[in-house]
Amino acid sequence: MKDTKRGYQARFLKRIDAAGGGGTHSGNTDNLLWLRTAGLIGWSVIVPPLLGIALGSWLDASFPAKFPFALTLMLTGFALGCCNAWRHMKRVVEKKDGK
Repeated sequence: MKDTKRGYQARFLKRIDAAGGGGTHSGNTDNLLWLRTAGLIGWSVIVPPLLGIALGSWLDASFPAKFPFALTLMLTGFALGCCNAWRHMKRVVEKKDGK
């Protein structure tokens, strides 16, 4: 029974490869890689400014100043998030080119 199951799986995988269906067996994982990368970049750009706004709002309420902490920390978080996204994209592209 194992041989029949193995033969069926092999034929099934050959049909998937011939049809061009993505997945791990056809070797077409680029779409998934770029989708994961886009998600990671989106989160790495948006989370630091939100954290900066939260911390800045608390600092504004606790320690009044002439300049708004929330705006300053939001812009700092945005800059750090963009730098982080750029570094990640650079690693992904270098890894892809190295293969």
